[in-house]
Amino acid sequence: MLSAGYIHSFVWGHSPAAGNGLEVSYEYYESRYEHLGVGAFLQLQDYSGTRREALGLQANASFLGAEVGWAHRGADDTHASTHGLHLGLFASAGFALIGFRVVPPLSTVEPNHGTELSLTLGLKFFFALHGQMLEFFSVPHGRPLRLGGVVRSLRHPLSNDWEDAALAEHESVASFAALALDLLRLGAPRALIRDCHVAAREELAHVEFCKDQASLAASASTASLAALLADHSANSLEQVLVGCFLDGCLGEGFAALEAELAAQHPQAAEIQSGLLRLAAEENSHAALAWRVLDWGRRSSPRTHAQALKKALFQLSTQGAPASDAYACLPAEVVSLAFEVTRCAAIERALAMQREPCSGLGVS
Repeated sequence: MLSAGYIHSFVWGHSPAAGNGLEVSYEYYESRYEHLGVGAFLQLQDYSGTRREALGLQANASFLGAEVGWAHRGADDTHASTHGLHLGLFASAGFALIGFRVVPPLSTVEPNHGTELSLTLGLKFFFALHGQMLEFFSVPHGRPLRLGGVVRSLRHPLSNDWEDAALAEHESVASFAALALDLLRLGAPRALIRDCHVAAREELAHVEFCKDQASLAASASTASLAALLADHSANSLEQVLVGCFLDGCLGEGFAALEAELAAQHPQAAEIQSGLLRLAAEENSHAALAWRVLDWGRRSSPRTHAQALKKALFQLSTQGAPASDAYACLPAEVVSLAFEVTRCAAIERALAMQREPCSGLGVS
């Protein structure tokens, strides 16, 4: 992902100044839902009449990051041209950026600008360079495939048509299969494992429904998930519970409401009935996720509490998708539907956390 924008710096130290300029950075993420990224940056600024350049490497986890590199500040009437070691910390939320940097001088020529301390504010814009663009602020539609606690997807981040919806449902089949294996390994009740397989069969029917609407041939195959499943590894109980809250309680719950709202949009009768059936089944998948969470709470209250804390933190960095999965609802309706689902999921999760544990039974 490429980002570029305006930055303003308040500079202290041996040579105070005010800086205005441009920052361009590139960050690589292994998948479009990954929150760990590495990349490089370039800064060009005017410091009260002298030029400053900096370039280097950066890494970030969610909205926090660090950077290290080389910096140069040009000569002025009282200071020689100065090279320095650029060290910085930054936070980014949406288009807004705030950073603090320290630049000790590497130059031996005197008098140089000395150590630079600065607070930087910025406004940046993001551009996708390839299909695996990060979606920090957008939850996936439905239940994505999550391996090792990280979401994996072959979907294009800017797509929202029936063919993309079919791929999303196809990835949900793999997600439920992986969840069943994890639950088997963790010793979960048979009823939960059975219902994971029921949900996977229903997701296969959703794939066919979406493919039909995309006017694909009945024998056409959805994209192979082999590249994603090649790295399959078992998830811990905490990872299972985090995924169930984000992808099941929230993701499937939102997908159900989204399909129900789409069914109220003018549609052919067979599409409307298909969407309503899909909504009912996605609701049952969300209910399954809540049952897994409840089993996890009874099995290990400490792990459940840690998982809920981590899931709520991840949720705080995300918002509604820019559009619905079926490209027929206004953006404001999608946003409102997501907020309703999000608030209800958080309220129910917190209420579950307060309930006393009384055994391992799962209904």
